[in-house]
Amino acid sequence: MSDPLLSPEDVRRGLEDLVTALVDRGVTTHIHVVGGAAVMIQAGRQALSRDIDALYPPSPAIDRAIRAVAAAHHWPDTWLNDAVKMYASHYDADADWEVHLTKAGLTVSVATCRLLLAMKLLAARPRDAEDIALLIAAGGITDRQGAIEVFDAYYPTESLKPRAHAILDDLLPGDNPTAGDDWGTPNATHGRD
Repeated sequence: MSDPLLSPEDVRRGLEDLVTALVDRGVTTHIHVVGGAAVMIQAGRQALSRDIDALYPPSPAIDRAIRAVAAAHHWPDTWLNDAVKMYASHYDADADWEVHLTKAGLTVSVATCRLLLAMKLLAARPRDAEDIALLIAAGGITDRQGAIEVFDAYYPTESLKPRAHAILDDLLPGDNPTAGDDWGTPNATHGRD
């Protein structure tokens, strides 16, 4: 089965159906939505997504509910998955998540624009540039230092990759104090490299 492209409506419907399936199974848990689907919800992304990235505790009951929703919509079993866990911040707080759905002890929260921006900057894949632009605008960030400060708040032990700096250069060209720098040289104007 080829991966479908999920629209904002598919994301909404999939999450609602997952909540219903989990509640019907008596599961109480907290699912944290991140990635492109979260950018759809928080920043109005119109580009379609192949899946919903989420952070949730490992559970056979959750896996069964995910498969049930997949079957009902003719989606792959990976329509909601936790492959994004390698990008999880260990410095986020409750205020970094907005409750999207809640029912009978089950909560689905979506990362705020600031947390999403930090995660997208950490990943810094070429396909993340559009999402980073949306999140910068939605977060009211007006300069490169503001974006770097957001990143540093969630990943204080990490460094921005050269690709992240290049994306910021493209998005905030008038605010590029390190143009020509090799990014490998420590420089307080562009984070901890």
